[in-house]
Parts: sequence; C-alpha cells; structure tokens
Amino acid sequence: MVTLNLIIFIYLSGTFDKADREIQRKQAQIEREFEERAKKSKDWLNFKTKDKKKD
Repeated sequence: MVTLNLIIFIYLSGTFDKADREIQRKQAQIEREFEERAKKSKDWLNFKTKDKKKD
C-alpha cells in the first residue's frame, strides 16, 4: 500500500510540475502581449500629440 501511495504521489507531483510550467508559460505570454499593446498605444498617443502640436 505504501508503494502504491508513493507511485501516486510521484505521478501527481510530475503532473503539478507540468501544470505549473504551463501556467508560467501562459503568464509570460500574456505579459509580452500586454507590453506590446502598451508600446503600440504609447506610440499612437505620441504620434497623435505630435500631430496636434503641429496645428
């Protein structure tokens, strides 16, 4: 019975590690996308304010 519990524990540990890596990968992807969007909107705002200053 102890062996079965140990096998189940090792299996679940590996499963949780895999899930944790997947979550971290998704979070990094979301952060990159957010930074790209923020940069694009900042560039757009800078362009619009330069355009208004010329008028």
